[in-house]
Amino acid sequence: MNTATLTVQHLLMLDDFPVHEVVGGATAVQSKVSSVVVGTSARNVAHHSAGSLVVFGRGSLALEDPLADLAIRLGRSSLVAGIVAERPAGQIPLATLKLADKFNVPLIVMDKVDPEALVAKLDLIVRTPEIVSARAVERLVQRLQASVSSSEALLGALGDAVDTPVALINAEGKVLDGNSATLAGAPLEDLASVCVRTRPVAGSLRCADGEDIFLQPALLGWDGPAELWFAARVTPAAMTRRRMIEQSMVIAALAFSARFSRNALVTEKNYRERGLLLTEILDQATAPRRSTIERAAALGWRLSGWHMGVHISISKSQRDHAAVAVVPELEQLLRQHSINSSLFEKPDGWVFWVSKELEPQSNDTLGLTNTVRRILLEAQRNNPRLKFNAGIGRPYLGTAGIQRSLIEARQACMLAQTSESPTAVEHVDAMNVTRLMTGWYNSEPVRETARQLLAPLYDADPTGELVRTLRCYLDHESSATTTSIVLNVHRNTVMQRLAKIRTALPLDLDRPDERLAAHLATRGTEVEWDKSLENE
Repeated sequence: MNTATLTVQHLLMLDDFPVHEVVGGATAVQSKVSSVVVGTSARNVAHHSAGSLVVFGRGSLALEDPLADLAIRLGRSSLVAGIVAERPAGQIPLATLKLADKFNVPLIVMDKVDPEALVAKLDLIVRTPEIVSARAVERLVQRLQASVSSSEALLGALGDAVDTPVALINAEGKVLDGNSATLAGAPLEDLASVCVRTRPVAGSLRCADGEDIFLQPALLGWDGPAELWFAARVTPAAMTRRRMIEQSMVIAALAFSARFSRNALVTEKNYRERGLLLTEILDQATAPRRSTIERAAALGWRLSGWHMGVHISISKSQRDHAAVAVVPELEQLLRQHSINSSLFEKPDGWVFWVSKELEPQSNDTLGLTNTVRRILLEAQRNNPRLKFNAGIGRPYLGTAGIQRSLIEARQACMLAQTSESPTAVEHVDAMNVTRLMTGWYNSEPVRETARQLLAPLYDADPTGELVRTLRCYLDHESSATTTSIVLNVHRNTVMQRLAKIRTALPLDLDRPDERLAAHLATRGTEVEWDKSLENE
């Protein structure tokens, strides 16, 4: 956010600034103003400090005189904020106007200029915000020290300090507390782009009526996006107090964060409370209460943006002590794979969600599916007596999207549980395809073709071990390592079986079409999956 006190444009918009016209250098009216000074001559412009707005009377500078060009050139060199002069009786030379445009020096003219009176008025406005800011911030700190028992009290103190509408909003641009008119006419798309950043920073937005909305994140964690923001609506005239408003919002956000950080320490001590809070969030998915959002934000849970839900089931009974004990290990594996999410207990498993700023694409969905599969394979390898399954939902937006995606994830997990593999991960999009393929597999002509195609493997191994190995290998994207983990055998054993398969099978598994035919055949043939992994 721009921390300058004022710009030339801010001064020009004040009621204290006389009727005027910007005749040159209009593109530079956003230049910062550090002082307003009386101009004595064109040559003395070189001695003014950067950011000075230099005000000339008729006797000090005539715009029709060639010395006006010298003043503009020297103003460019000394980085003055602009030049104010009296309008001449005739036309201002076109060359002078073009020079102001070329050097980006705002040239402001008035019908009558009283340099001393105008400087006395404007320089006071430019310089006093520092004093006003310090006193206002001091009063705010004193009030916050006395009481920050609620967000209402904090917003009241902030509103009194900045004397402008303020509100507490969520990352979706909904006013949770404070003045509901704060976001009136705000560009919601631009607001969302600011509030869902992974690394939140203060910012400002311009409304259609020319007023600005200042945004200050309330950071409740070390990293990640901010779920709660302070917003202040600032009129053009109030821009003279911009720095004070910004400083006050920073202090209010720090006080707010400190308060809820204390709450977070208490909340995180109770593991069960997380599950209850998740239930509360899902129950209020379409319109979560402010207290719910605050508690979630204090724990670092992301409710804004796009979400993909994941539902995990472990073993046959969720009351199995071994299954419950493996949850901390799963959370550690999630962190190792850059998924900073906590697992929440549900009656039929554990859930979490992954959030993105932008709408996830198909490669994001595939990436999450593969990551969850790798995590569960590693967990299953460390806990061979357990069976791990997971389902993944589609990405949806906002708090309601978490609920919707978790419902789909549970449905996909139920599909994964029907797999004969000790570790299976399914995406909800696969469900319709699975139903279609199940009907295709049950077709007798297809089953007969599959038996004929795989007959050489049955001849070489009547137990069906080669067929099971081939199916597992193709199910897991031709990964011998993954196949060894799933089958709970050494990788060398898998490689030896694959060598036998390639020798016996009349197909080239390196050719996509023939590999697909072999994969479909393994799905369409009758073979008992080895259950020993679950019974050890």
